[in-house]
Amino acid sequence: MQLNRPQAEILHKVLTQWENSGKITPEQARELKQSYTVRSFDWKMMARYCFIIAILLGVAGVVATFADRALIRFFQSMVDRIYNAPNFILAVICAVIGFVFFYFGEKNKQAQPSRIFTNEGFILLGATFTAFTAANLAAMTGTGDIYYITVFLVATLLYLGLSLKLKNALLWLFTLISFTVWLGVLTGVSVHWKAYFLGMNFPVRYILIGAVLLTVFWQTRKFSWWKGFYPISHFYSLLLLFTALWTSSVFGNTANFDIWSKTQQWHYWPWALLSTGWAAAATYWGSQKQQLQLRSFGIAFLFLNIYTRCFEYFWEGTPKAVFFIALAVSFWLIGRRAEKIWHLDLKGSNKQLSRSGAPRSKQDATKDSDKNHKG
Repeated sequence: MQLNRPQAEILHKVLTQWENSGKITPEQARELKQSYTVRSFDWKMMARYCFIIAILLGVAGVVATFADRALIRFFQSMVDRIYNAPNFILAVICAVIGFVFFYFGEKNKQAQPSRIFTNEGFILLGATFTAFTAANLAAMTGTGDIYYITVFLVATLLYLGLSLKLKNALLWLFTLISFTVWLGVLTGVSVHWKAYFLGMNFPVRYILIGAVLLTVFWQTRKFSWWKGFYPISHFYSLLLLFTALWTSSVFGNTANFDIWSKTQQWHYWPWALLSTGWAAAATYWGSQKQQLQLRSFGIAFLFLNIYTRCFEYFWEGTPKAVFFIALAVSFWLIGRRAEKIWHLDLKGSNKQLSRSGAPRSKQDATKDSDKNHKG
């Protein structure tokens, strides 16, 4: 059995603890320690970084290509021909290219499901050309507001159909992003891009949208066909809701940037209280109900709210040296507390392992038999 270094260290500590407490003999401990090996290199991490580097080098290659004047003239003629083509033809071309990427992504997934980054890379490229398809189809309807409404609606429908057909969570994420952007554009167009829609600016609107999505996803989480999409849906709705709450804690429900810049930050304390209170409640509820994702979001945005308030209220009147030293001390205290919690979790997992899966020594077995006889 191959383990990475942190896993091997934990297992080594557990086996040593069992050996010292007499639960296993030294010979058993030695055999168990010899039954696993430590991976000397994290190939999964290397694959991830290689794909990222490949994309960056591809972009650099494109940039370098355009430094060649002969190639520049060639590509200019090609771009002119493509640009002057009808939008319907461009949409068909992009759709065909996207289909090819989806085909190879699914085929490779069935043949080699362990190559996650390669397979999802094909899907991501297919999703990109799907966006180009939506843009060209929307361009056929006109320009201006009608274009923006149509492009995100078409993208939502295309991604929805593809995600349901391919049962792919990444495409479902694109569906959610397109849908929420479409809602924002629709509300903006309906009031001619004025500040308020039903008395709400954009951040406040997305608080409502995020809350509705979170509620709907939570109520439908037990549907069998939905289980593959629920984790990413829950994550996205939480991210949308918490981000909108935090943005509202900074900008409130102001109409524009000029009004916000002329208003003192303490005027927005109700929004700051709402955002911080929601983060604290999510942290508590997630801890009580073992909702780890909710708890993680709550903790992250609770700290984000606290430090945002520090910058808002203390940046101007506090000497910068004192300000940054105070922040450094606070992060150090948080780090110490996190380290203690990590050690407690490690001890708890070791105890759980020793209760459930550890071999018992002869002394323990004798004690248990004596207790049974006495009983």
